[in-house]
Amino acid sequence: MSGLLISFEGIEAVGKGTQIRLLKENLAAKGLRIADTREPGGTPLAEKMRHLFKHDEDGHELKKVPQAEALLMMASRALNSAMMIAALESGEVDVFISDRFIDSSIAYQAGGRALKVHEIEWLNNFATRGRKPDLTFLLDISLEESYKRVQRRMADLPIQLQKDRFEEERRAFFEPVRQAYLDLAARESERIIVIDASPSDPKLIAEEIWKHVENKLARTAKK
Repeated sequence: MSGLLISFEGIEAVGKGTQIRLLKENLAAKGLRIADTREPGGTPLAEKMRHLFKHDEDGHELKKVPQAEALLMMASRALNSAMMIAALESGEVDVFISDRFIDSSIAYQAGGRALKVHEIEWLNNFATRGRKPDLTFLLDISLEESYKRVQRRMADLPIQLQKDRFEEERRAFFEPVRQAYLDLAARESERIIVIDASPSDPKLIAEEIWKHVENKLARTAKK
């Protein structure tokens, strides 16, 4: 079986981390070798870039120049992609899972920052050497539910960690981001699976995800 690249996408607080953990448990139970990463980040240098995006005060300058934000994201993605592709092509891992990948840039930079979709798509292709996920799960919740979850999550964090700039964005930003995700899923329905992430029991969501992954594994094994 050739290696699979699976990505998880969605707006804030959809539960990607929980679902990635549960999927890893299911894959491990089948004896598969698994690795996971996140974007931005994944490699030592890319993690430094992540700090600019998420916490560093200098990161606020990026928001003023969306092109710079997009290019820094692509630099991080190029590093992360090279690491994932090498592991998959060498047979080191059977399944590589990424917490966000190419679709995030379409949603956030094109949808949220109003950059041109075809330009982001070209940059994605350049950064990843044309490698797309074999399967993408778009965890979808309403903006209202996202806001409630973010508020609960932030309340549990130390004060110094309660200033993640993406979670301070207004509704006007996240509405087009969510819509961009849904538009992507409509265009690439064979790759992108929309999952209702509103149920309070994450295991119910995980069961639905696992059905799709099992089917993908079975189809891949037959090739």
